[in-house]
Amino acid sequence: MLRRFVPALSRHRRSGAATAAFGLVVGVVAASGAARAEDDVSPYRPLRAETGAAVVPSPDLAETVERLRAAAAAKDVDAVGALFAARLTFVVSGITLDVPRSVERRPARTSAKDVLADVASLHEEGDLPARGAPVPPRPSATEVALRVILDDLEEADWGRDPLVPGAVCTYRGARWSAREARVRGSGEAGFWVTAPTEVRAAAEDAETVARLVPGRIYFQGYLDTPTEGWRGIRLPAGGVGAVPDAKLHPTRVGGLCFSAKTGGGWIVSTFTASRL
Repeated sequence: MLRRFVPALSRHRRSGAATAAFGLVVGVVAASGAARAEDDVSPYRPLRAETGAAVVPSPDLAETVERLRAAAAAKDVDAVGALFAARLTFVVSGITLDVPRSVERRPARTSAKDVLADVASLHEEGDLPARGAPVPPRPSATEVALRVILDDLEEADWGRDPLVPGAVCTYRGARWSAREARVRGSGEAGFWVTAPTEVRAAAEDAETVARLVPGRIYFQGYLDTPTEGWRGIRLPAGGVGAVPDAKLHPTRVGGLCFSAKTGGGWIVSTFTASRL
């Protein structure tokens, strides 16, 4: 995703307006930190969720996947487009649980290039260069879309998405009530598990303090001592524990889905992404 940087105020000769703005920013950050700390110690009820099961691609689906991978790697736009449905569906997630995942069926396009432009529109590409460095050329929409396809196939965790019935996706999706999340005041990201999962007081060999269960979405928390490979999860009884990243599934997902064609075979029907 595109990273945006806010220039720091100079340490010298701040104007009155700049000083006031700086104080406002510090106040907002401090207030949000205090609110976050209060949230982390507060009990809550995890959200009920319908989550996608894991899937092993069938031989004919695996063959379609390889055709798509080869076409995208060769930058053969027409061959890629031939594996797309006439009308693609886009599923978009918000950054927090109180924003519902949306489903949009796009109109049919007249060319494969136009279809790839639609796919690219879901993704922001590139990093802001360091100060004084030349700005690199921006990739075309076609290049962005082909790279997204290759990345999605390379990192696939094959499964279902309740918002894309019958399809096989390169990720496992979840459905929950954003309204329920708003009622519970969740402006955080969420995670779910596929099996009962121990939560530790801290990373590595700390004591077990809780257990996560399938069918629920748990709110993200913040560890006092962040450890690579571990994530803070808010405990329903209050407080924060640590869970290995590898055991958690995020509610914010991205990837693509294949649907069965009438008469046999598979076709790309859906693209999924997360937006800020």
